[in-house]
Amino acid sequence: MASLFRTQEGFTDHKSALDTCDQLSSYLADIWKIVVLNLMYLLWRVKNDAFFEGITFCFSDIKRKIFVAISDAAGLSEKNMANNCLELQIVTALGVSAKARPLSRVQSYTRALLWFQEVKINCGAAVVGSPGKAGIGAVARNHKGDILGVLTKGISTKNLFFLECEAIIDTLYWAKQNHWTNIWIKSDSQAAITDFVKEQIP
Repeated sequence: MASLFRTQEGFTDHKSALDTCDQLSSYLADIWKIVVLNLMYLLWRVKNDAFFEGITFCFSDIKRKIFVAISDAAGLSEKNMANNCLELQIVTALGVSAKARPLSRVQSYTRALLWFQEVKINCGAAVVGSPGKAGIGAVARNHKGDILGVLTKGISTKNLFFLECEAIIDTLYWAKQNHWTNIWIKSDSQAAITDFVKEQIP
């Protein structure tokens, strides 16, 4: 059975056997656990039947019962699988149906328009390496969506949070230089925005 799941054979304990396919999708990992648990149960039944009843076991019968359990588990599972060659090969070998991931939900988004003569400035910071190069940048647009200007500045390497705060401060200074009095500044750092709102600028 391990070969059907493209994994190694031979396990030292029950836990290692159950955890063998955890790197696969939740759909196939659940089916593998069903295989392990059913195999343990069937081997226990075979041992008891042979010891107490003198009944010899048939390997093909055990294999058939495991595949029935696989089919039942696949039909009841609400999990999904990854769309890659490995998992598609496993599904084909097991003879069960594929469980595709649900489609992504597309949510509508409405962007608020700027007021007349309002300027929106998107600013941010980036660091490459530690230590490495760092810089801040900003883009200004008017109420028509036209780009009014672009600000870029290379600075010494600092903590990314301090860089985001410095980006906002430099953006304010840049707006003052350009006589933009009605501005809307947008940053991708929620922590920096929160500190500015609370007037707790580091």
